[in-house]
Amino acid sequence: MKIRKHQWLTILVLGVTIALVVACGAKETPAPAPTKAPAATEAPAATEAPAATKEAAAPTTAPAATEAPAATEEAAPTEAPAATEEAAPTEAPAGDAKSIIAKSSSGLKSLKSYRAKIIVEQQGQTMETLYEFVLPDKFHMVSDFAEMIVIGDDMYMKTGDTWTKMPAGTGAGAAMADISVTEDEILEVQPQGTEGVEGVPCQKYVYTAKVGDNPPAEFTVWIGLEDNLPHKIVFAMEGTTTTQLLYDFNADITIEPPPGAE
Repeated sequence: MKIRKHQWLTILVLGVTIALVVACGAKETPAPAPTKAPAATEAPAATEAPAATKEAAAPTTAPAATEAPAATEEAAPTEAPAATEEAAPTEAPAGDAKSIIAKSSSGLKSLKSYRAKIIVEQQGQTMETLYEFVLPDKFHMVSDFAEMIVIGDDMYMKTGDTWTKMPAGTGAGAAMADISVTEDEILEVQPQGTEGVEGVPCQKYVYTAKVGDNPPAEFTVWIGLEDNLPHKIVFAMEGTTTTQLLYDFNADITIEPPPGAE
């Protein structure tokens, strides 16, 4: 099966849906403890009661995978960007809005790598997943309940401590890294002024687009005023709302097949 350009929308939602199904089918055990060691001077809170309002939810950061492959040359970021927005300058880029959005999305293909924190809300559940992309055709996904690597046409899925190799479909790796949209696919655009995403001044746009075989969907994108790259994308499709926070552009990221995968 060949994965066509723009099938990333369906693949992304499907991949997260699978992870959610795995999560729901898992035994009711506490979420894995974070791998970050406590500060040496921190005294144990012996009498501190747990917060009453804290419920089982997706952590704000994706945990490092146990016995994970060498996914990066440097340690994975300890904290992915939050979905908050900050005040930013009011100067917006000049030019046609459709052209700006199209050039911004295609600009990711000129990078060597980037990371994305993806927050999915589906059927009352929220799940956060960390993606690492090494262009043109590699990505690494880590969540609380699943870990997956795609390199070209090959996919590696981790179950427990075991990695299994399976076909991902022709062009799957390249399709997942390609989130570009063309001017012809953009039906309508409404500029929303400027806002900051993690301190990066951005121009905000709300637009409707019909991407590939998918039905028309509404997107909101925050495009950096200096680098013209998308720093945040929000879209809703088939009852699922997905927020993507993009960062670490051109970071030193290495994605290799996991050792011992069969």
